[in-house]
Amino acid sequence: LGIAFMKRCAPAARIVAEYLECSEIQAILFSVVCNLNFKRVSVDVDDISRYLECPPIKVMKYITDFEALCIARILRRDYAERSARGRRSINLQQIQYIVNKDLIDAILKNEKFTARKSEKLDRYGFLESVKEQIDEKENGKSTFDEMNGEINRLMEENRHQEWIRELSLMDLGDSNVAIYLYMCYSFITDNTAVDLGEMLKTILPDLRDQITVRKELIESDNILVRKDMLNWKTVFSEPTAVYASLSMGSISFCRRTGRSLRRRRRRARWG
Repeated sequence: LGIAFMKRCAPAARIVAEYLECSEIQAILFSVVCNLNFKRVSVDVDDISRYLECPPIKVMKYITDFEALCIARILRRDYAERSARGRRSINLQQIQYIVNKDLIDAILKNEKFTARKSEKLDRYGFLESVKEQIDEKENGKSTFDEMNGEINRLMEENRHQEWIRELSLMDLGDSNVAIYLYMCYSFITDNTAVDLGEMLKTILPDLRDQITVRKELIESDNILVRKDMLNWKTVFSEPTAVYASLSMGSISFCRRTGRSLRRRRRRARWG
């Protein structure tokens, strides 16, 4: 990644950068990950440093450029040795990168790929974006780790909202964050109680994790219940069904967000 290397790569990098709407150094980093992705599922800092024949610390100098590529959805983040429940702390060495499937499809179809720009969202826009990430995972367009990476990115980009800053500091674990945000979105779209089993199947890929989290919630041993963020209930007519619902504190927040959603819908209806 020295000056001579950059100069040699500049003509090709310029073409890639124009297509991806990114900087030339980001175009070079993307090209390296893309080449390595042909040989392995995901690419980490060690893979990149070996490919470029430079120390890992030199690659880490460009970590903000990798993050910019992830924000634009040119690359996706993956995490090595991470449990599905997402309780492990993550260091830089565990972060891995994958070329976005949508970008590969656009290249194969000779279509223009539109990189996504970072934007600040309101409360409803944030919850809607989180739901989109959960839907992508449910429809097989992304993995559990990719979903969590995107939710974490959305939270980082929207820390101007006080409640998101507070949520980030709670150390809930990725799966519990996804469950809570899924419940918030369900509430503001008039679904005040959600079938617990169906929700856990949607969010958690592993059956053992689904059973464990379900047991924790029912026994009030889950952090969301202990922090009074989530409740559960059974329905007399459906003895095998358990429904999750938000606590009163969470409902107060979601009602304000729901009013914002209804105003949006009225404006859209009347133009």
